[in-house]
Amino acid sequence: MRSQGRAVRLERRPMDLLILFVERRGELITRQEIVARLWKQDVFVDVDTSVNTVIWKLRAALRDSTESPRFIETVPGKGYRFVAALDMESTAQPRAPEGSEGASLRAPAEAMVDPAARHPGPFPDGDGTAVSGGVILRRSRSPYPWWPHRLRALAAGPLLLLVPIVAAAVWMGGRPSDPHSLTIAVLPFEDTGPEAADQYLADGLGEEIIAELSRIDPQRLAVAPRNSVLAYIREGRSRAERAQDLEIDFVLEGDLAAHGDHVRVRSSLRRAADQSVVWSAVYSRERSNVRSVSREVMGAVAEHVRIDIRPNRLIGLDRRQTSDPAAYEAYLRARYFENQRNRESTARAIQYYEQAIALDPAYALAWSGLSFTYAASAINSDTDPREVWPRARSAAENGVRANPDLAEAQFAFGYVQWLLDWNWTRAEAAFRRAIELDPTHVTAHRTLGHVLSQMGLHREAERLMAHTRALDPFSPMSHALSAQIAFQARDNAGATRHARRATLVDSQFWIGHMQLAQAYAHGGETDLALEALADAARFSGGENSKTLSFRGYVMGRLGRTVEAEEALRALAATAATRYVPPYASALVHAGLGNSTAAFEWLDRAFTARDVNLIFLPSDPKWDPYREDQRFRSLLQRCGFVQLKK
Repeated sequence: MRSQGRAVRLERRPMDLLILFVERRGELITRQEIVARLWKQDVFVDVDTSVNTVIWKLRAALRDSTESPRFIETVPGKGYRFVAALDMESTAQPRAPEGSEGASLRAPAEAMVDPAARHPGPFPDGDGTAVSGGVILRRSRSPYPWWPHRLRALAAGPLLLLVPIVAAAVWMGGRPSDPHSLTIAVLPFEDTGPEAADQYLADGLGEEIIAELSRIDPQRLAVAPRNSVLAYIREGRSRAERAQDLEIDFVLEGDLAAHGDHVRVRSSLRRAADQSVVWSAVYSRERSNVRSVSREVMGAVAEHVRIDIRPNRLIGLDRRQTSDPAAYEAYLRARYFENQRNRESTARAIQYYEQAIALDPAYALAWSGLSFTYAASAINSDTDPREVWPRARSAAENGVRANPDLAEAQFAFGYVQWLLDWNWTRAEAAFRRAIELDPTHVTAHRTLGHVLSQMGLHREAERLMAHTRALDPFSPMSHALSAQIAFQARDNAGATRHARRATLVDSQFWIGHMQLAQAYAHGGETDLALEALADAARFSGGENSKTLSFRGYVMGRLGRTVEAEEALRALAATAATRYVPPYASALVHAGLGNSTAAFEWLDRAFTARDVNLIFLPSDPKWDPYREDQRFRSLLQRCGFVQLKK
């Protein structure tokens, strides 16, 4: 396989599968036929997992799309069909032996990517060819069926460059209405020190600058969301062109180099349109005083974009942070580890948050971060809720007590009320207060949307999620949660659309693939659901309780009892070594139709304060049980019957 004269690696089985498709182009090929062709008869394989994986790798190499296939079409419940139009031409290349690794294939230049690095996506418009054993594949131009009609004219460029353009159009609706408003993008600060061991300090300085700039005058100066900034710095067209797409006026960049207790920070402000330098400075500080740089940078930026800083704004900013340098550094380390979002890093984050609090017991940001890290671990890392619940609640209360006017403190308190206390009325009030204090708090917006959806207010939840997507159109989590909220509103088409966008924004975001699997399964597209589920498991680092239980649920609904019971055994094996949410087993039994076992596991989930029970009031997967008195009783015990109508 070649792209622009360069060889592109394709593993043997994906290559063999492509040859099979070309040989039988237009014909339905079953999954069993694929297994028979690609694996020896005496080799046992898991048909679903093995075929899904090789199909995914081939689609990735061709940049084909499951939703709008140009090459490989999924025939639900049956198999696959090769649908590309072909021109039969003679070539000078000899045909390779069937199934050999030496088969030659030349693919469309713009279509080739590393299959391990990117999820299959639609081709850009334009024609392309591929040659295999004397057969030339041609694909014709095709529109992007899921983009708004007014944006399809933008689809002539590569997909990687299309995403920022499309999302920018959404973001524009969320920008300040003042015609004189400006938008600044703060690029991630780099650690350029000799040992490169202070990235946490560079990240923290960048976050602090963003926090201060976003609060000096939100009506006059908007700070581009982090995900939009990452889109801005991607390879491709010039930064000036991308800045125009995203309506960015200024770009702030910088780096940090630490030498012992001495830190040097360089920063510059550029006009995005022509990349001209408006301002630059170099700061030398003791490590204990590095936070002062953020205030000086904020002042310089405000001066050069001609925005006045009101004294009351500075007072609010001063109350955000601690005056203890050691506590501040511990907080930055905690944030660095929290953002890595895995079991090991979560433990390190908690350690540093507690260290910061020990140094400054009135540090509201540290209390809030500690509370959120504890609470989120119950749903992100399958931590036993009974272990983290009292700690998360205590930390949240201390954060609000230390600074009730801190948006992060109100959000952390609301998060505990929603996920662990199951007091959604108090959660709603806290989230609304957080948004009042910081209208750009994306996480507060989308979590409030989740709460409203679970309370039955689906239309209001969708309006809130639309605003969330406008605030940060490049956030895969916002699109994934939009999919969940649409799913709970019984809008499966909307759920599918939002989940696709989540995987388009970040092809390796496993929650997006999980949402896509859920929408496909509910729509009866089982093969697509299993493919998306395989992606979710792969990108999450292996099977987890959510992917395992949903696979078991789907198999149970299909009547594939043996495979559903395999999922139950896998969950039990994991539970022998660590906590596994009882809800996971309940879901598999629900798929199997074993109502008695399902309710036994739901009762265990209630005893364990399983956070996944929050999905019961509105998740369609539980619709067959809603009239069951046992289900109603469980909702009442949880307090979920106090839903708004």
